[in-house]
Amino acid sequence: IRDLVHAARHDRALWETKALAQRRGVSPRTSQREFLDYVGIGPKWVTQRYRVQAAIDALDEERLGAGERGDLTWLALELGYYDLAHFSRDFRSVTGYSPDSYRKNATA
Repeated sequence: IRDLVHAARHDRALWETKALAQRRGVSPRTSQREFLDYVGIGPKWVTQRYRVQAAIDALDEERLGAGERGDLTWLALELGYYDLAHFSRDFRSVTGYSPDSYRKNATA
């Protein structure tokens, strides 16, 4: 599981709980149970943090001028979210800011 968590950090194809389970050859429920037993958190928590960290990196690149100011909906879709609302909820739950507020506060 440790190796899988490390692999997921760099492989966006593993940013879904179903993909993590498939990589290990177990059911999603078994994967969830094993993550809770061995890591202390569920696979959803891990994938959510990697997605939000990637969003923070993209927004910080914008701020530094290395990235183009993109549409937040596009960023959400790029990170595997199905809509901006879901992305915004996850982002706020991790950072305490909405993606747009983070973008504005980081540039001020």
